[in-house]
Amino acid sequence: ITRGEGQVLAVESGNMLVDLAPPDGQKDVSVRLGPAFTGTEVRDALEFIKFNDFKNVLEYAAVSTQLNTRVRTTVVSVIDRDTIPGKQIAFYGAFALKDPANIVIVPVILEVRD
Repeated sequence: ITRGEGQVLAVESGNMLVDLAPPDGQKDVSVRLGPAFTGTEVRDALEFIKFNDFKNVLEYAAVSTQLNTRVRTTVVSVIDRDTIPGKQIAFYGAFALKDPANIVIVPVILEVRD
């Protein structure tokens, strides 16, 4: 789980490229805009969701699907991809550290600041 603030440099391949504060004009992280949300980052970051609380792996996987659907429909669907570059944002979200040079955050709260 992470949070941050920064400036959107561009939107590429379903991600906002974000320069975190203090600004240096370089991408520090990406924030996922979708439309595809297929990972388990949000589910896995929530300590109160445990694999052993489910009957099987299908039910556990369904939790990720529902969380990703909620992110897509309530968090990122309101973002105008054409006008967001250059704007300041604040976010809370989750990520899996697969590549430290390319961190992609799935936002659960996303604010556009003018």
